[in-house]
Amino acid sequence: MKKILDPQDYKKLGDLLKQKRKQANLRQEDLADSEISVSTISNIERGLSNVKLDKIEYLCEKLSVSVEDHLNIFIQDEKAKLEDLERKLFFIETRIDTKKFEFALSDLKSLGVESNHLPKIQAKIHY
Repeated sequence: MKKILDPQDYKKLGDLLKQKRKQANLRQEDLADSEISVSTISNIERGLSNVKLDKIEYLCEKLSVSVEDHLNIFIQDEKAKLEDLERKLFFIETRIDTKKFEFALSDLKSLGVESNHLPKIQAKIHY
């Protein structure tokens, strides 16, 4: 694992490692040794990004988890979310093209666009 992970990836990987540990009926104390402490294991499972990557790799090895395989799953998940967002935005654009502005704005709001961006979007729609 040579690349730095995105903050979301740390959280997803932490959740995965916690799940694997619990499936193996292990406590954090059971995995701790001279190479990795209970607090480091806890930080990894909580998705904190200040943990050294070699510690994450070490915990993965102890739990027989392939980081690369799971990162590919994370990437595929993000790609699927992006494709879904693109499809929704295309639909919204179609609503704008057909002058259904209120529906378009409602659809945009349902996407969870940050509220500080909405005035700009509203101004363009009403233009």
